[in-house]
Amino acid sequence: MAYEKTTWISGQTPLSATNLNNIENGIETNSNDITQLSNPNLLINGNFQVNQRGNEFYFGEEGYTFDRWSVYQLDVSRYLDTIKVSNTFTMSRSIQQRFEHELNGTYTFSCYVTDIDTTEAYLWAYSDDNSTGWVESPTKLQVGLNTWTYTGNIKCFGISVPSGANVFLKWCKLEQGSIATPFVPRPYVEELAMCQRYYQPIDIVAPIIYKYTSKDILCRFNIPIPMRGTPTVKYTTVGTYDTSANVITATETTITFASWSTVIMRATLPNEIAGSSSAIWSSVGLDAEIY
Repeated sequence: MAYEKTTWISGQTPLSATNLNNIENGIETNSNDITQLSNPNLLINGNFQVNQRGNEFYFGEEGYTFDRWSVYQLDVSRYLDTIKVSNTFTMSRSIQQRFEHELNGTYTFSCYVTDIDTTEAYLWAYSDDNSTGWVESPTKLQVGLNTWTYTGNIKCFGISVPSGANVFLKWCKLEQGSIATPFVPRPYVEELAMCQRYYQPIDIVAPIIYKYTSKDILCRFNIPIPMRGTPTVKYTTVGTYDTSANVITATETTITFASWSTVIMRATLPNEIAGSSSAIWSSVGLDAEIY
């Protein structure tokens, strides 16, 4: 029930039961509304909805999986509206997110676990500051909402999974302050744009191309989102058609120039190419992740 404003009359204070009940109801309504407010999530892709690398299963991975989430020797896969994190190795391993700039202050970590088969998984924070280093949460993960408030420097946030264990994560959140507020997912297009600052997959066939030397070709293309720095190139296939329509696979590909909207890639071929040619880049990943 919304609060009904009373018109006060000079010299009178009509504090009847009705007036007091209106005030109480108004306070209750505002209190309920306040509990639904949510602080921004400082983690990117907190509910794992963006997966630009395209795999639904990352087996024994050492690197990035679902966007902005890296692992070392863990299996990570999509399971309904969660991700399943499995450790088949003999030691504890972590899924984590690194920050571009170190955070300092009081922060609250929260995550929602839908299923877990261990009592030894926990949240942790790490700082490059040797006085802080690795800090574990005092409580272990369990099914449902898990929270941990930590004061200090934070360069990386993660979840440790012991050997032989499986953890099903629905979402993770990091927010400033000592109170865990509700998780509110960002729209997909907004989350994707944030992820593309660190990684962008590019599939290219016959882009703008010209020879650099007799064995080198250059490819120029636009990128939709500026990246945080000059990316490195990760690719499955890269090369060119020669004049006889044979595919020549390049031995090396590098970024020679990157701006906010344009990338120029240089491919070195094993032998000289003659005449006009068309470039082939397949499954190219522009990687500006934090390692």
